[in-house]
Amino acid sequence: MENFVPVQPSLINAYKDFPVFIIHPDTGSLVRFLPRSGAYSDTAIRRLLENGIKVFVTLLNEHEHREKFEQSLLLSLAGPFDEQKAAIVRDFTLMLVHESLTRQELADESQDGFSDNLLKLQELAEYYVALLDLDSGEDILRLMHRVMSKDLTTATHSVNVMILTLRYLEKERKEGRSEWLQCVTPSEDRSTTSAAERYALKQWALSALLHDIGKVMVPDQILKARRRLSSLEYSTMKMHVEHGWRIINRAVPQFSSQRVIVRGILDHHERMDGTGYPLQLTDVSLPGQVIGILDCYEALTTDKRPYRSAASPSDALRILKEDTLSAKFQPDVYMKLVRLVADA
Repeated sequence: MENFVPVQPSLINAYKDFPVFIIHPDTGSLVRFLPRSGAYSDTAIRRLLENGIKVFVTLLNEHEHREKFEQSLLLSLAGPFDEQKAAIVRDFTLMLVHESLTRQELADESQDGFSDNLLKLQELAEYYVALLDLDSGEDILRLMHRVMSKDLTTATHSVNVMILTLRYLEKERKEGRSEWLQCVTPSEDRSTTSAAERYALKQWALSALLHDIGKVMVPDQILKARRRLSSLEYSTMKMHVEHGWRIINRAVPQFSSQRVIVRGILDHHERMDGTGYPLQLTDVSLPGQVIGILDCYEALTTDKRPYRSAASPSDALRILKEDTLSAKFQPDVYMKLVRLVADA
């Protein structure tokens, strides 16, 4: 099973052109699952869901057919947001969580690490589902639908930054540090420490997930450019920060009172030496510092960035170390990232 990635049943038609496997309900073994008439029917998908049958593709096939999958996914997302598209957005996001942890599992040769990552996978998936249990769950899916329809690279990056943020905070929590809790707008339910922590984790997760929401307003020829941007184009790209604040303030006004969400969106490109944007702050909020450095790390290590290849984790940390030594990032935040990567 270690070479297979779980696929959400609602996304299965995006994989119809290459081998799909299910766990046979009687034998428990993997078997090929073939579409009829070129596609999986709504009835077949419903039966998978009703019977809890798990669907998988191999990592190799997933890589080979990623472009085709993304084209199919974009077609399924086209048009106004509705209940069906909400399910696709939710399941695609969960699939990204599964992919991230599956790759970590393959990189970890120890059985203990494998078990730990399975636990992390379950926790991260539960965190995301918990976000959708909020009163604003539909608003979150609607916003992510806009991002996915605009640019799947940005959507994937946003989910990956959310995963890194949750892992970062989980490590903080387990090691007894509470600074991340103190910057959260208090919830009405503060009856227990665990309730306060769950509420705080949701706010941080939302901040990371939505930190680049303003990119839906950036023209495609700039957002998807496969070259270095001109000075004017880069200025336009930087406006995604203000765009993000306006989108949140208009589409989900209740979020505009949540300090972690607001500061994560507005401050994730600010730097401690005043060289960031949009306001060249030197007193950068904790959400801005944490999401900012995790945003950089994910961008450096991904293989879907314009004009350069992905950096290895060690090379990315070396680059961020140089930025930290030049006072762009707090040394303490950088060292926590180093330990997080070491534990992955």
